[in-house]
Amino acid sequence: FVNDMKVSINSSSDYMAAFRIISFDGRELLRRMINLQKGDNIVVLNNLGNLPKGSYILEVTTEGNKYIKKVIKN
Repeated sequence: FVNDMKVSINSSSDYMAAFRIISFDGRELLRRMINLQKGDNIVVLNNLGNLPKGSYILEVTTEGNKYIKKVIKN
């Protein structure tokens, strides 16, 4: 990603999910609560241009589940 990151997520019901971007030293750089609707969702995390280039952890916490993915800022 450069400025924006698109995340595709399928939800079994309507609920709030926490989206976090974390540095590899454990600092939380972004936290957004997003309302997901049942079915397929496209979430756009924008205004990320101020983050330095490098690798980060994207963590998505839903009701009872946590998804972690390594992402790279160019």
